[in-house]
Amino acid sequence: METISDIYELSPMQQGMLFHSLYNSTSGMYCEQRSCLLKGELSVSAFKQAWQAVIDRHTILRTAFYWEEVENPLQVVYQRVELPWIEYDWRGLTKTEQEEKLTAFLVNEQEKGFTLDHAPLMSCGLMQVEENAYYFVWNYHHLLLDGWCNGILLKEVFAFYEAFRQERNLFLTPSRPYGDYIAWLQEQDKEQAETFWKNTLNGLNSPTLLTIGNNVSSDERDEQHYQLSESLTTSLQTIIQKHRLTLNTLFQGAWALLLSHYSGESDIIFGATVSGRPPSLTDVESIVGLFINTVPVRIKVKPDAYLLPWLQSLQTQQIEKEQYSYSSLIDIQGCSNIPRGTPLFESLVIFENHPISLDKALEGWSKNLTISDGRGVEKTNYPLTLSVLPGSTLGFRISYDKPRFCYSDIQGLIEYFTTLLTSISQTPEQQLWKVSLDVVTTLLRRQKVNNNIPNSLIVNQEIITDTKKIEKVRSRESFIHQLFEAQVEQTPDNIAVTFENESLTYQELNEKANQLAHYLQSIGVKPETLVGICLEPSLQMLISLLAILKVGGAYLPLDPNYPEKRLDFMVDDSGIDYLIGSSELGVRSSESIEFFVDIEELKGEISQQIDTNIDIKINSENLAYVIYTSGSTGVPKGVQIPHRALSNFLLSMSKKPGLTANDTLLSVTTLSFDIAALELYLPLIVGAKLVLVSRNVAMEGVTLAQQLATHQVTVMQGTPATWKLLLASGWEGKNDLTIFCGGEALDSGLAQNLQQKSKAVWNLYGPTETTIWSSIYEVNSDKVRLGKPIDNTQLFILDKNYNPVITGVPGELYIGGMGVARGYLNRPELTAERFIAIPPTPLTKGSKGGIEGSRLYKTGDLVKYGEDGEIEYLGRIDYQVKLRGFRLELGEIETVLLTHPQVKEAVVIVKEESLIAYIVTKGNREQGTGNRMGEIKLYGDLQGFLAEKLPNYMIPSRLIELDSLPLTPNGKIDRNALPEIQLNSEDYTTPKTATEEILAGIWANILNVNKVGLEDNFFELGGHSLLATRLVSEVRQVFEVELSLRVLFEKPTIKSLSIAIDGEAKQEILPLEKIDRSGELPLSFAQQRQWLLSQLEPDNPFYNIAIALRLKGTLNIGALTHSFQTLIQRHEVLQTRFINQYGKPYLTIAETTDIDIPVIDLSLIPVAKQNKIITQLSEEEAQQPFTLESCPLLRVKLLRLAEEEHILLLTMHHIISDGWSMGILVQEVATIYQAFCAEKPSTLETLPFSICRFFSMAKKMVTR
Repeated sequence: METISDIYELSPMQQGMLFHSLYNSTSGMYCEQRSCLLKGELSVSAFKQAWQAVIDRHTILRTAFYWEEVENPLQVVYQRVELPWIEYDWRGLTKTEQEEKLTAFLVNEQEKGFTLDHAPLMSCGLMQVEENAYYFVWNYHHLLLDGWCNGILLKEVFAFYEAFRQERNLFLTPSRPYGDYIAWLQEQDKEQAETFWKNTLNGLNSPTLLTIGNNVSSDERDEQHYQLSESLTTSLQTIIQKHRLTLNTLFQGAWALLLSHYSGESDIIFGATVSGRPPSLTDVESIVGLFINTVPVRIKVKPDAYLLPWLQSLQTQQIEKEQYSYSSLIDIQGCSNIPRGTPLFESLVIFENHPISLDKALEGWSKNLTISDGRGVEKTNYPLTLSVLPGSTLGFRISYDKPRFCYSDIQGLIEYFTTLLTSISQTPEQQLWKVSLDVVTTLLRRQKVNNNIPNSLIVNQEIITDTKKIEKVRSRESFIHQLFEAQVEQTPDNIAVTFENESLTYQELNEKANQLAHYLQSIGVKPETLVGICLEPSLQMLISLLAILKVGGAYLPLDPNYPEKRLDFMVDDSGIDYLIGSSELGVRSSESIEFFVDIEELKGEISQQIDTNIDIKINSENLAYVIYTSGSTGVPKGVQIPHRALSNFLLSMSKKPGLTANDTLLSVTTLSFDIAALELYLPLIVGAKLVLVSRNVAMEGVTLAQQLATHQVTVMQGTPATWKLLLASGWEGKNDLTIFCGGEALDSGLAQNLQQKSKAVWNLYGPTETTIWSSIYEVNSDKVRLGKPIDNTQLFILDKNYNPVITGVPGELYIGGMGVARGYLNRPELTAERFIAIPPTPLTKGSKGGIEGSRLYKTGDLVKYGEDGEIEYLGRIDYQVKLRGFRLELGEIETVLLTHPQVKEAVVIVKEESLIAYIVTKGNREQGTGNRMGEIKLYGDLQGFLAEKLPNYMIPSRLIELDSLPLTPNGKIDRNALPEIQLNSEDYTTPKTATEEILAGIWANILNVNKVGLEDNFFELGGHSLLATRLVSEVRQVFEVELSLRVLFEKPTIKSLSIAIDGEAKQEILPLEKIDRSGELPLSFAQQRQWLLSQLEPDNPFYNIAIALRLKGTLNIGALTHSFQTLIQRHEVLQTRFINQYGKPYLTIAETTDIDIPVIDLSLIPVAKQNKIITQLSEEEAQQPFTLESCPLLRVKLLRLAEEEHILLLTMHHIISDGWSMGILVQEVATIYQAFCAEKPSTLETLPFSICRFFSMAKKMVTR
């Protein structure tokens, strides 16, 4: 390598690529590869000369990159570099062996990548496989070139090749250097560009995140290709020509529509590459270098906008943006509200439209050679990249992060994209919502055939349902009490219900219910009369429920254990006049209740009533019950369930999962939870036996297990919390037990455990508003799905605009059919909001109805169709949150936590922009703090466990251990009852360890802040990718550890990064060895960079380190001079000088090094003028450059102000020191000076090793 010819900063795109190349240092990121098969008479020497000639011709091909010890990364151009050239002779191998060798070579070269600070970042390989056949491989780093340059370079290579082969000279017009473009960039108006980007990104708070795939990412990439048909290509080209659009605009608009569907957002942002070649720069089209830049494209998808005008507006935005396309992506992100450390976008669109394509460059370049089997490999850092490939037929390529997206995910994207382009080509005049709807309905029709998607689909604003089936059920007018009465006639003497030591036959139960029903009728209860019932589980509770239904009334459960205020609210809100209860329980008196039926007090009177069935006229729309559920505002809401809904539910459940007269069902659910209706009524309409247990029994796992065994129970329903309670008690299972599980998400771990301990496990799903359960799924593996809808029920997965979504894309679940409730009691506005008329459209937003009386319930549950056609539950939309720009599912974090072997239960919440996980661990409490609530000792283990499965932004910052999670009376996890913890983002935690303190100082310097706390985030303090590069460089110098950029992004706080640094410091350290000092010694890596910069600007004082010290008291100048002379002899680095031999630096140690301390006397100058002179002399001293070939690279100067007052000026070159070392130097001079003034020897201990030995060791460690 010879001398430097130029040095300048990087372009914006180079900055980004440098960062990502360092971040993914072992992945071959941005290492490009082109290979082909050459056949014919190839002159190898001429071919090699041609490639070297191209390197000699273009400055960018002789460029290396330096980023450490500099404010901003620099690129250095060398006058001459040799092209690495590899040749192999594989003629003795078989075709298969040759192919294997080639594949291995390509992979090895790709993985090996390039050393970015060593030019050239390019290599060639030639492998002879036959007498006149060669494989040729060209590797280069994307930092040097973009796609535009490929054609230019290859044409020049071929021209040089022909000239060298024919032994003639070739003259090409000198190429303009890439440095001219960098100079042009530095002349641009950054303030004007900043204003533009701030306006463009105003109000954008988060990136557009795809909802497919997972959150696992790595460096492994894959890609899929697709070629459009000739007819589709022609149609699209006709549209753009007719409406004066560009293909780029069309594809960007289509990509925005795709992202809108897959993300559920209307404000879309993605990246796009621009050519970056400014027309104002003369001959810019022939300059070889990296001109492309990546800039954000923000597009707002308005459903009511018409496609063509919308595309035309996008094109106008593109034209306006071109004049600011030179801006750095780092600077652009600073103009947005998206925080540092969060990518501005996750997908990239590349439109490959170059003036000289590779195909054109290769056409007929040689009569003696043919080129075939062309291959190319590229790696980018974005999770998803769309490359549009123009040609006679259009095509595109999707490159993706392989662990994050599976093959079928990308296949789905391609299918959606091509269907979208087809829709645009066929009807370009339509509105955007119609375009999206047509695409989805087309895809759903295909998927319905292939994946068994349910038949209920919203298609072209019409709902398709099995209306005949619904009418058949309606015509039967089957009511629960009538179905029970029919069963009484069949099995009058069979045991219907058991509670503790009491039992009733079907006949006895019916007669007692009839007696109470007649009494209720006598006091005015009739259809639509709401009757409160406040009783504990008992025979009398069941009798009361049946009696209310028999007389046509509707019941309102009032849990005796509810707080008095909640019960009072329910009574007042419902306006009930009738209450069945006991004077010992719950609501004893209320002014609004006219008739209080005290079961115990009125037992005698009720027993005198007749016991025959009541024949009363009711219809299917009459109320069966009203049940209050918790509201998001804290105000309970009463859900009104009509008879048609309850009857449809029970009849469907009697068939599947099914219940027979041979079954015994154990009821453990309180009446205030709507699922209790299944337990109480389903056995009674099929002739099964019902076993009731008290609340105390149901809440204890041991007693619950006893009941299962004692009563030979075959069916039990419970929430996941109930089943966990049973398992925790040591229950070993029951082979003939059918398990119903619902009320909350059933995690796969619990499902598998239950499968092993039972006959069958059914996952039941449904909100109260659609009558208990709406879908059922028999669990036969580790997969838990929502399953198929019950009879006369339809499930719809819709986006925010009420359009259906395709397989794999999350949406909100809407439920229609006979189970939909009447609405909320006395809450018409809330009813209108959650029970929407069908079909809604993006324009009506549910304000207009479709089929009269038909409505959908908006569940608030996030689901998607899986590849198997089944519906997967993803969590509550309420639990889908945005945190620091990222949208995340709290349920996903909980699911991953539950896979840890020591975690039994987990709940994650967001508080004050922090993720907090509440954990219940398995086994004893030794894993925790021993307190009821505390941050667990598993913290480090869990953090590492989560880091392997989730991105950093999804890892909780706090992990709190509890003895148990709080539950609602219905057995669900009560998130509102989780213990409060105090979080104060303004709290400042002082760094404590030496590593933390030093690291905090480095951060403060780089980020230009006053102080840095232990939990402060590097990116939230203003850090970005370039500053991250500087930070890692300084960490390497100060701590002597090698940390990757990835570590900083994964551990962005002082606390977490300090742990990583201390961990790295424990690695094996090579022993220091003696080295020969007589010859030329190597420089450290930092010194090499310092020397390199000094060659470009030899008189630049920028890297001088200067301080001024005020000395008061009697000064012994002789002792001071002797002290500095001793200091120089003590530190070998102060005896070094740096020699340039043929463009390479070497370090030598001088045998003797003397220092002189000049004294400037200012004592006679008035004090008022002294300060000005002191400042002037100090600045002059600091600005005076050093000559690196001379030593010492240390200067000392003394300013005498008075007899006992002096200013000491110290200046050193950064190549031999840093700020830390200057402090050591001052301390040691003071110690030596005090000893010499006392006529004593220095008390400093001999240094254990020299800096030169350390540099030698460091180089060996890096080599290893």
